[in-house]
Amino acid sequence: MSTNISPELLSRMGTTFDRFRERIVASNRAYLRDIVQVIEGLNLPQTEALNKMFQALPTITLVPYVKDFDSPRAVAEGILATDLDGVYFPPVSKEKREEFFALLSEEVNEYIREEEGYGDHDNFTPLPLPEEYMALLHYCDSIQDPDLRVINPGGLFGTWLVWPQGEKVGVFTETSTAFTIDMTPEMIFCTYGYCRRMRDFIPRPERAVPREPAEHECEWKWRIFYFGPLQSETNMIFDTLPEYLDWLAGWYDREVHGDLTMATKQVSDPPFLEGVTDVSTGTYTHA
Repeated sequence: MSTNISPELLSRMGTTFDRFRERIVASNRAYLRDIVQVIEGLNLPQTEALNKMFQALPTITLVPYVKDFDSPRAVAEGILATDLDGVYFPPVSKEKREEFFALLSEEVNEYIREEEGYGDHDNFTPLPLPEEYMALLHYCDSIQDPDLRVINPGGLFGTWLVWPQGEKVGVFTETSTAFTIDMTPEMIFCTYGYCRRMRDFIPRPERAVPREPAEHECEWKWRIFYFGPLQSETNMIFDTLPEYLDWLAGWYDREVHGDLTMATKQVSDPPFLEGVTDVSTGTYTHA
């Protein structure tokens, strides 16, 4: 499968990718500083303060050089942007991307053929994959917000972890086909669906009547659906991939914005599986 993506789109998604990295680093750095502020308010000895930070944020101990820092503030200020930007995997080779896109295209279009009753000899025009997604995979193969406040709060995966499927997504939408780009054990998942908003949707009596859809929402296009309980906005639909990435990267301004409530709770009652942190080596092990 040959995927010719315009230079203009590649450039635009490159700018989107850079903006995402910059914004999510700012969000995560701000939250680290909140954690530090809470811990410093406890007036603990240095070793206890570091232990407290590692217990609240065990995943940062996976960064090898963290053990070299001598205080929570040194951790927050010294951890590199590349360890906070959520880019877990670099792009794969062009050959591997093409192979992946061919498989994904076959799967999502096979679902349409089966659902709409196309025969082997019927004239069928394959649905193109979302170009923004294909363009983004030129810059990375995975985006996942670092696990600072919760395990796997949302992201996007490429060649190694995508579930081609056709399941319907969205309560008020009509979906032709879909594929999942993120899923976690906590049932947070993100799905790309080729869909449109239904004008004549009739909700169940116990549900609120949906608002009248805008004209552009009734157009068939690829949209991103986010479902998950770990954000204040638990069910979201994004018309474009840049909109989704901008929302994901802006979590601090949306969820926290300087309020220490979340950081205080995380320091006193970390929302992670219990484990043991060795402050001498800066490593975390699940119990």
